[in-house]
Amino acid sequence: KQWYQRRVRGEDLTSCYKYEEGSKKEREVQEKVSHFSSRKEWVVKPTSRDLEVEIERETALMGSDITIPIKLTNTSESSTRTVSISAQVRCSAYTGRTDNNSPILKTVHSVHEVSEGESDTVTITISPDDYVKKIKAGSVLNLFLKAHVQETKQVFATKESFTVKKGSGITIVCSQKTVKQYEDFEVSVSYTNGTDTRLTRCHFYMEGPGIRRSKKLYCGTVQPHKTIDRKITLSAHRLGERTLLVKFCNSKIAHATDRIKIVVEQAEPTEIE
Repeated sequence: KQWYQRRVRGEDLTSCYKYEEGSKKEREVQEKVSHFSSRKEWVVKPTSRDLEVEIERETALMGSDITIPIKLTNTSESSTRTVSISAQVRCSAYTGRTDNNSPILKTVHSVHEVSEGESDTVTITISPDDYVKKIKAGSVLNLFLKAHVQETKQVFATKESFTVKKGSGITIVCSQKTVKQYEDFEVSVSYTNGTDTRLTRCHFYMEGPGIRRSKKLYCGTVQPHKTIDRKITLSAHRLGERTLLVKFCNSKIAHATDRIKIVVEQAEPTEIE
């Protein structure tokens, strides 16, 4: 009995369950799988960027305009790029958490044309009236930015955090830089309200380990662009270099703090008596 071997030519079914190798459809599927995968690998070669976005040094000083410059650079050498900018500045808690209840300070939507090889700067400006009453003590400002290139459909997205500096609104003047132990000395404190907001329920909070326990000096109300000052007599009972902390508190804007160093020397026995 003879056995005959018959060669059967199989049919290629690859095109029935996947797109053609190297096609645009196959690339889209690979990008989608890579996006939702828990073990991400760059199976798709990233394309070169034709837009560079740089958030330059922001200026955020309490009572002044907050300015955030965003620099757009067109790295393409062939054509102009049209860039759509969407930005939002929100106030978050000191932990950095931002939710739907967080106040929105600024929203920007704009379109810019950047020539090949050149740069353009977009500046986001927030006036004191838009943020003074919304910022709480210890809060952080979050910038959410998205830049979309209309010609190539490329998207740049980022998040940046920064704080509003309180400035040096507090001035502390001590009658003596070096004091004797248990000797009385005078400290003057003042605060200048550099905003257009009327500050209420104001007080100075003072604390200095080795100098005195915490103390509140009530000031009442401070009008816009006005200065309030108070004086207090202190005495130190611990030797060495001591730090006196002064904080200006109110119910409207974030608190301002400052501190000074005071050197306490040993008093003579006759002086203690």
